[in-house]
Amino acid sequence: MPPTPLTVFLVLLAALAAPAAAQITLTPCTLYDASGVAQAGPPLDRPALAERRGGAATVVRTEGGAATFEVTYTGFTPQAQAAFQAAVDVWAEHVASPVPIRIDAQFESLGANVLGSAGPRIVPDPPGAPVRNTFYPTALANALAGRDLLPGASDIEATFNSDFDRFSFALDGTVPAGRYDFVTVVLHELGHGLGFLGSGRVDDGADDAECAAGTAGVGCWGYPAALADLPLVFDRSVEDRAGRSFLDPSVYPNPSRALGALLQSGDLYVAAPTVVAVHGGMRPEVWAPEPAEAGSSFSHWDEVAFGAGTPNALMTPRIGTGETYRDPGSITCAFFQDMGWRLGAGCTRLTGGGSVSAAAPPAPLALLAAGPNPFRGATAVRLQVPTAQHVSAVLVDALGRDVRTVYDGAVGAGRTRLRVDAAGLPAGAYWLRVQTEAGTTGLPLVHVR
Repeated sequence: MPPTPLTVFLVLLAALAAPAAAQITLTPCTLYDASGVAQAGPPLDRPALAERRGGAATVVRTEGGAATFEVTYTGFTPQAQAAFQAAVDVWAEHVASPVPIRIDAQFESLGANVLGSAGPRIVPDPPGAPVRNTFYPTALANALAGRDLLPGASDIEATFNSDFDRFSFALDGTVPAGRYDFVTVVLHELGHGLGFLGSGRVDDGADDAECAAGTAGVGCWGYPAALADLPLVFDRSVEDRAGRSFLDPSVYPNPSRALGALLQSGDLYVAAPTVVAVHGGMRPEVWAPEPAEAGSSFSHWDEVAFGAGTPNALMTPRIGTGETYRDPGSITCAFFQDMGWRLGAGCTRLTGGGSVSAAAPPAPLALLAAGPNPFRGATAVRLQVPTAQHVSAVLVDALGRDVRTVYDGAVGAGRTRLRVDAAGLPAGAYWLRVQTEAGTTGLPLVHVR
């Protein structure tokens, strides 16, 4: 989930002669419980949180995996700490590093409906980095350099809500109905802290500017290192449908409306070689809904392509009740390798050593909101069909009446974005009925004034 300037604070900016000493802390993703689904939202205000922190801390050092983790726990109950540690132990088997990875973990009151948040410190151009002029999360930067570049500093800051009463702290993956699996939530957030995040964002035109002048619809990427904007290593592999890098200034100037449109197009992909090989020769889709969702867009796999319960759904933007994962998934492991991580035994098993897998089967029929819901005036939905076919989409009101044809025509195989225009219709609950040759599906939508 992309960070915004509000949630990026400069800890130290060193001279160009020592670029690895420049560090920025990002909070790329906060998970919220909204209408029965935990989904990404605006990142937490880390400076404000820091003012509230206190109490005794417990340090736990995990060894024996491919990576050593040192976690400083503050405020955790025994059950919550054990579940957090279970997630840490999973990552310790899936990524490898010669340098201990330090996590500052807090369990504290975050208000209603917030599940948790985590993010890394990042540094530019660490020794041994495969790509220059690029920010790396410090855990990866240290692994590449073979030494601790920021002695005494944590690599990942993680905060989870001690007031949330619907967490399940079970370690065996058995989650009671209506509860969120804490191990899965922590696995997801630590994935961001280890490097699954990009810098692409879209300005909403309100409050502080996400992109330069603060003009709504303008997209941008990067964070300043001295006088230059540098992308994150995640960004280096992202491209559009035509295979053009989203960092290419000749196509997508930074910042620009062209970049903003791309970041909301539903047509962003990761083209890193190991990822493509493991994904059956195809580029996996990046979440790029319209309108952009702060804290959700860009730094996740596409929610439709990798739906709940599928092997690669951990790093999608929405985690529902009962959803349980105990590994990162093959394409996330492959992407970590492409970013520079050495893989532990867990990821090596999942990726088959980076070998080409069989071509993925046709995508099943799926329909998901790709814009706000409830919404004012218009929103967007994402339709996925296994083959090219005719599609009819109709908006139905609460009385069962067809009130507006949203789409009637041919669509290609894979993902299609449909714009739902309810302008002029009364506020209220609606049903979007979608008929395809692959079957019929639907989605509840709420129009508000």
